Amino acid sequence: MNPTSRVKIEVCGAKYYISSSEPEAYVKELGAQLSAQISDMLAQNHSLSVTDALVLCLLNYMDSYRKAEENTDHMRSQLTGYLEDAAKYRIEADEAKREIERLRRELAKRDVDVQIVNPIDLPLNEGGASTPAAIFEADYHFQCEATHVFLDLANEDTGSHMALGILLEKK
Repeated sequence: MNPTSRVKIEVCGAKYYISSSEPEAYVKELGAQLSAQISDMLAQNHSLSVTDALVLCLLNYMDSYRKAEENTDHMRSQLTGYLEDAAKYRIEADEAKREIERLRRELAKRDVDVQIVNPIDLPLNEGGASTPAAIFEADYHFQCEATHVFLDLANEDTGSHMALGILLEKK
């Protein structure tokens, strides 16, 4: 925790000593901003008193503060939702990988020559390809060579849907 210090600021010609744990330069900048805003209000409306200008500044700052809090709360709830979704998708991906491994072991027991391809496990899907077309070409090549292909049709991956269509047409 920062130690508290007294900082002298000037707002519209009046001097104030502020006790704060914030850095002195920060407190002085706040004072300068407040003074400039009050001076602008007084220049725009000559019938305002300094007190009136202070009240208007306070209302502006309170409005900004509340909107910032609401925005922060909204962003926090969005982030929580994204984290929950990511955790759910990670669990689903882990379950799918376990199922693929189980099927691979089952096929290995049958002593059948099988090549299984899961497009998500292909190296280009890990950042090796720079374009969707390059990923599709590589996936298509591996899928055509495979005897079994696993596609997650529950998601909205157009590449998986396209691959399924091509493979159905080809077989």
